[in-house]
Amino acid sequence: FYISFKAILCFIIVFAYALLNIIAERGGHLSTGFVGTPYLMYALSDHGYADLAYDLLLQEQFPSWLYSVRMGATTIWEHWNSQKEDGSFWSTNMNSFNHYSLGSCTEWMYEYVLGISPLFDADLSSAIYFILLMHV
Repeated sequence: FYISFKAILCFIIVFAYALLNIIAERGGHLSTGFVGTPYLMYALSDHGYADLAYDLLLQEQFPSWLYSVRMGATTIWEHWNSQKEDGSFWSTNMNSFNHYSLGSCTEWMYEYVLGISPLFDADLSSAIYFILLMHV
């Protein structure tokens, strides 16, 4: 099975454009969950849209990381709307206010905002060096 580099590049361009449209349709807000959140910022940054990744990171209106901070959070919530603007909860049965999943952009922040990336040894068991590489 063979796919040409040109075909792969076309797929990447189409998917990047689709991602931009999805974000634009949502008014510049996130719409990801547990599965998509870890990859969103990389997908944008790696394909020429780092400015949009930063806009998403700094967005303060729901849904966003800073929405929860604006609502008084000191940890990452399980749901973008764990607590609503009116102070009510998304759910009283399943609503963690200390949950990692939506905070998975932290790795992207280290690598792309701070420029710190680990280099692993051959068997990937441990990081042996760190490199500093600014992404602009």
